[in-house]
Amino acid sequence: MGYDGFAPIPALTGLVQMALLGLFLYLTMLPIIVLTSRHKGSFLVGVIVAFVYGFIGMFANGLLQSIYPVSAALGLINYRAGAEGVMWNKGLCFISVLAMCAIGVALMFIKQKPEKRETKKTQRTAPKKGW
Repeated sequence: MGYDGFAPIPALTGLVQMALLGLFLYLTMLPIIVLTSRHKGSFLVGVIVAFVYGFIGMFANGLLQSIYPVSAALGLINYRAGAEGVMWNKGLCFISVLAMCAIGVALMFIKQKPEKRETKKTQRTAPKKGW
């Protein structure tokens, strides 16, 4: 019984890394979630903005990789992409993710201006008497 080439330590490491990556990506997307959740019908806009925001991270390299929040989340979990010698500036990665989290939390507490709603007067028709 068993699987050839399976080792429990790398599997457990991968499990922890993926869980932490989900958490860190949530924290980096928090400002987008907060801003788009305030407006009715802006869900699709938030999805598009989050997709583009994450897609741009694919082109970050060098020092920008540790500063851009989406790719900084990969640095925090020590992602290597199968390459040897990949070095992350973990301090910058942490500051980047922490800054996005702080912006998201700050946006939660900023009160939104109430929208002016036009009240529509409904005209009631008098009930008809008889048949």
